[in-house]
Amino acid sequence: MKVENGESLFDAFMPHAHQKELTEELELRGRRVTAGARFSALFGVTLLVIFVFELLTVPFIAGAVGIHIIIGLVAVPLVLVKLATAAYRFTRFYAGDTEFVSAGPPWLPLRILAPLLVASTVLVIGSGIELVVAGPLSFSDTFLGAAHTLVSLIWFFLLALHALAYYLRSYHSARKDFQSVLRRVRSRKKREGAFLRVSTLVVTLVLGVLLALPFKSGIRMWEGAFRAGVDTYYSTPATKSHIAKYPARAEVLAKRRLAQHLKSAQLIRAGVQGTSSGS
Repeated sequence: MKVENGESLFDAFMPHAHQKELTEELELRGRRVTAGARFSALFGVTLLVIFVFELLTVPFIAGAVGIHIIIGLVAVPLVLVKLATAAYRFTRFYAGDTEFVSAGPPWLPLRILAPLLVASTVLVIGSGIELVVAGPLSFSDTFLGAAHTLVSLIWFFLLALHALAYYLRSYHSARKDFQSVLRRVRSRKKREGAFLRVSTLVVTLVLGVLLALPFKSGIRMWEGAFRAGVDTYYSTPATKSHIAKYPARAEVLAKRRLAQHLKSAQLIRAGVQGTSSGS
């Protein structure tokens, strides 16, 4: 695939990915544009760290499903802020705001990637929350369990491209913000921009933790299902009582889905162990 100047997309992508500073800062663009870009960078780096931990739980999902769910819930407010920042720049640009128009849009391939990444992120998180609420005994799990896994694979691929394109400049921008806050604490000088961004990040993380609290019962249900296994879990009186609230076919479908969850976890774990032993 060729870009406008005739070079390949890969050749154009790598210099873009190795850029160490935000374009808005390099060219001394408007204050609101730069502030929005640094907000996006700070929350992007934090989300990347959170998503890495989320992915690390997947090979051990049978024993780490509770942690997997909690990490996903903590990420929800962060994702909302990240999307709100991107939406603000999008709307101001197409509304004709001079400052944003002069800054220009992001690189075209990344503009094409963005809506796909947003849609897959919303689907992954939305289906995950619905699965937690519905539990392993529901019709929702019959469909959304498979959909959550499939969309997660697509989301991971898109996220990897997005992270590769932005990680270096986002890392430097986030590091500057944290350093500015530390210098402010030591010297008691005002650096409102960085302090506001980091404070917003801390508050959003706290909101994420609080968001996970109402889901404790759903988390315990999934932990019990994975810990006990299919036959044991569905033979307990409490589980039978819960199944009685659904049509008879719900039990068959729910058992099948949980068995697939456990089998997927075993296959992923075997693949990870094989890779480790091979290296």
